Amino acid sequence: MALRNEISAALVTTQSDQWFMPEGRLPTILTDTAIEECVRKCDLEGPWADECIKAVQAGARKILMVLILLGKVEVLSEFVDKGRAEDAQLPFELSQLKSIMGGDDATARDFYEKQWSAIPVFFRDNLTHRTHHQRTILPFVGKEETLNEGGFGEVCIVTLARSQHRFPSFSQAAVRKALWNVSLIL
Repeated sequence: MALRNEISAALVTTQSDQWFMPEGRLPTILTDTAIEECVRKCDLEGPWADECIKAVQAGARKILMVLILLGKVEVLSEFVDKGRAEDAQLPFELSQLKSIMGGDDATARDFYEKQWSAIPVFFRDNLTHRTHHQRTILPFVGKEETLNEGGFGEVCIVTLARSQHRFPSFSQAAVRKALWNVSLIL
């Protein structure tokens, strides 16, 4: 419970009231010791506990974070058993999660919804046009300011969470263009 509270307290709120884990923060919460204590508390059988601990330490902290928030750490063994305990595989599609969780549709849906908080966008200095899944969390914090509308969209100044980029500028401001969903009737 204390680990869940610590994770929840570390989440940052976006301007659209979504929550995300700041880049680099999770390893300070889910240390190797914290991972081991957490996994051992869920009473997995001897070798399973060891396998789960190794998998998380090798690169599944985000998956464990989501399971902790859901209160379902024991499901970690399903990810390990099916070879899916790797953060690099996030985000999972709902059908994949249903398969991993052996038909536990409620937990699969809950995981699907929560996983996005573990994988917000991180902006690199080689910015190009990118298209994201509609559930992807954009780490815009503070109030956005509309500059102009037209051309099937709107242009705004947004503030990026400091943790979600490595730009060498003094400002956290960026420009965002959001395209409107336009249907043409001919």
